[in-house]
Amino acid sequence: MISSTNSANKNQIIRIISGAKRICKIRNRMTNESQLKYALRILISDIFKISLGTFIVYFLLEQMKGGFISNYLNLNFLLIFCIISGIITAALHKEREQEEKRELKLRDYLVIFFLTIITAIVVFFEIRDLGWISYFISFGAAVIIILISDALLRE
Repeated sequence: MISSTNSANKNQIIRIISGAKRICKIRNRMTNESQLKYALRILISDIFKISLGTFIVYFLLEQMKGGFISNYLNLNFLLIFCIISGIITAALHKEREQEEKRELKLRDYLVIFFLTIITAIVVFFEIRDLGWISYFISFGAAVIIILISDALLRE
């Protein structure tokens, strides 16, 4: 348990360092005001990504074993923080000029596949009391996730 916590902390430190490196690379081309805005945009974006990932993991743990997280932390507060940081990230987002379309790689398909499987399992566990129709609903949710993910990645 301790080694996984250390590993998570190392990953967060690496992410912060890589964000700082991105700031330093373009530092010479920007004014002080634009450097501050860029640093703020990266910081808020990273905060949003970390809080969203944390919320999803905690939510899944809570769904699998009730009270595992909610006995110690109210997930609503984390959700509110995640929504606020997401709104700020969206407000500070700067559209890239002439963004090139990229090809989907194996990594993209694997991420879609695993997130779809996790979503289908969570949906099934939430509605399994409905009986045999819960299989069809969870399969339908998985198909919808695959179609939406594919459409968003190809956009």
